[in-house]
Amino acid sequence: MSLSHATPRKRTLHRSLDSVGMFISLGCALHCLMVPVLLMLLPFVGLGVFVEHWIEDVILASSATLALLSLCWGARVHGDLRLLALFAAAMGFFIVGGFHVTGLLEGVLIASGGACLALAHYLNRKLCMTCHDCA
Repeated sequence: MSLSHATPRKRTLHRSLDSVGMFISLGCALHCLMVPVLLMLLPFVGLGVFVEHWIEDVILASSATLALLSLCWGARVHGDLRLLALFAAAMGFFIVGGFHVTGLLEGVLIASGGACLALAHYLNRKLCMTCHDCA
């Protein structure tokens, strides 16, 4: 299906999904990198909730869901399988980092997954900027 038949509202929705997905994915990566510092500092200022495990689950689920919607659409419209490859790599990092390792390596792998998703969203936006169907 070509986007040339899509309404301007649908096109805006797809661009917005990439923007939100990129923001959440970068937030995920930054969160994972900052957790060791936050674990020490936030409880002292009453903000320990930001290092709770459920926050990580919400961020991870949100970024993965938005990426699935946006990047599958992008791969279909643009025919660029790099979007799906980056999504698959991110999911691999999330699964290995979330379920199979602990400590510093866990944070590095999860942050790498977030960076892969952010890169995929960025690539999808770049493809949309040069695509006559997305304009």
